[in-house]
Amino acid sequence: AFTLNGISYIAVLAALFAMKVPSFVRKNKLNPTAAIKEGLSYSFSHPIIRSLLLFIAVVSIFGWSYATIMPIIAQNIYHMGAAGLGYLYAASGLGALAATVLVSANLGKISPTKYIFGGNLIFAVSIFLFSLNLNFILSLIFIFFAGFGLLVQMTTINSTIQNIVGDEMRGRVMSIYVLMFIGTSPIGSYQIGWLSDKFGTSFAIQVGAVIVFIFGLFLFSRRKKISEEYRYYQKTDLTT
Repeated sequence: AFTLNGISYIAVLAALFAMKVPSFVRKNKLNPTAAIKEGLSYSFSHPIIRSLLLFIAVVSIFGWSYATIMPIIAQNIYHMGAAGLGYLYAASGLGALAATVLVSANLGKISPTKYIFGGNLIFAVSIFLFSLNLNFILSLIFIFFAGFGLLVQMTTINSTIQNIVGDEMRGRVMSIYVLMFIGTSPIGSYQIGWLSDKFGTSFAIQVGAVIVFIFGLFLFSRRKKISEEYRYYQKTDLTT
């Protein structure tokens, strides 16, 4: 399985080598410490980027962490071992793939806030229903939509940030994006593992789903302001 996974990356490398992009490296006169400080200051003083980065951290810690306990769910609830785990991960992966195709095909046609909040709703509801269900086939459907909702919001957030950030700051801002998405996942693994140990896997997933949904509602209440700021900063960054 690991060998086949490694071979699959050949396609990614081939795609990267096939890209013909003009090479331009902007020279940065700041020392590394000052450059990092500037990137942090820019990211967390920018209203849209700050909100989206915090949103990513919440989803990673309380939402995406469900993947940590999937082996326990496959073994203890469905009694299917590695095969069942493979089916669950495959369903989630197919949902993520469908989300990527959807967002890529319609990028620019639909407001980013609709994708972000729609993806958040689909993801939160799907993992909550997944935690309640004991039927394996229905669980595959719920986990498909969980992967779909997760990637819809994450892909849209990624493209939104990159559309409004300047070239000179993009690398540093996106590194913070990765830190908030992947770097916070150990915290999520700890909290869902602790909750699962104390109260059970279903309860742990449900708590995460509710927290993600509540934070999504908070952002949804500010959707008009975020949309206005998005248009403003996009216009500003393109003209400066």
